[in-house]
Amino acid sequence: MNSTEFHRMLDKCPIFAAAPAKAAVSLAVNLERRVYQPKTPVYAEGDPGDRMFIIASGQVMLTRTACDREGRLVLGLRGPAEIFGEVDFLDDSPRVTSAVARSELTVLAMNRRRLRSWIRNHPDVGHALLRLLARDQRHSYEKLTHLRCADLPSRLALSLLQRWKLQGTTEQGVCTVDLGLNQKELAQMIGASRDQTNKMLSHFRHRGWIRIEGRTLFILAPEQLTKFATQR
Repeated sequence: MNSTEFHRMLDKCPIFAAAPAKAAVSLAVNLERRVYQPKTPVYAEGDPGDRMFIIASGQVMLTRTACDREGRLVLGLRGPAEIFGEVDFLDDSPRVTSAVARSELTVLAMNRRRLRSWIRNHPDVGHALLRLLARDQRHSYEKLTHLRCADLPSRLALSLLQRWKLQGTTEQGVCTVDLGLNQKELAQMIGASRDQTNKMLSHFRHRGWIRIEGRTLFILAPEQLTKFATQR
């Protein structure tokens, strides 16, 4: 990660952006930096929640043991400037999810002593963290509502749009985002089978709404996809 990317990450991450830039840089460069290779666990269910992590680069997948105890449920994917492990960390409880590096992953690990000192010196950081938790809670409510009320095509469309809003870019009307998920994992996120997900993606492509190259998603018609997702 070069200097420009590093400062861009600080500007986007709520717990750094809420503090003066010089102080944010000073804290970030002094946090423990960890690098994980793809498919390497960061933590597992039941581990102590003694750190929260800020993603400097790469992606991490959050999973949980399935109800039948034999598989894994994909709960989400997080990327640069996002935080993970914060819930268990803040209430000092064992991990309820597992986190695995999806690509080469660089994180900054923050312990409680660091966080308390950071909030004490910069109270706006505490407010930013509360807003972040509130946003995540709102997304959880929305996801639960979609799982209970929306049909599969709508859930897929909403999931694609949410990935773009969190980690994507827009240029000349085309929205681009690295999905970081294969079709099986994407299907798990929306409660569908792989075949159902593949058919729905083909339907979106046929309508000219999306294009997928590898794991990169191009949303060619975001307004139509949003209308489809919210009016069904």
